[in-house]
Amino acid sequence: MSLLDLVPPHSVEAEQGVIGGLLLDNSVWDLVADMLSAGDFFRRDHRLIYQAIGQW
Repeated sequence: MSLLDLVPPHSVEAEQGVIGGLLLDNSVWDLVADMLSAGDFFRRDHRLIYQAIGQW
């Protein structure tokens, strides 16, 4: 098994898009929060940002 097999599929750009969209229009938080949780983000910094946005 190679290292590539151990890394789950992810898209940093998609994560950035979700976070950016929430920063631009936080009124969609309830809709997004029903579909995503912080644990769905691959990058730790994105998980932390998503959690912080949820506390606004």
